Amino acid sequence: MKGRPKGSPNKDKQALIEKAYELGVDPFVILCEYALDKTDHERRFSAAKELCQYLYPKRSSVKLSADEESGFKIIIEDYQAKANK
Repeated sequence: MKGRPKGSPNKDKQALIEKAYELGVDPFVILCEYALDKTDHERRFSAAKELCQYLYPKRSSVKLSADEESGFKIIIEDYQAKANK
């Protein structure tokens, strides 16, 4: 196996993490605070939407179909890929 272990941050990212820690900045906490803002609904929604990607796995659509000729067919669609088009 070459390179760094899977899941470990690269040097550039590690430097950014250390700087944020040094300054006492936690982007996740800031997003959580924005999500609690009851006066700015647009910002609250955006923060909650952003937080979802860290709290929940990305979901795929699974569609099952069957016919006499081809039997069963399973189709998995990636919502994330569709949204980025």
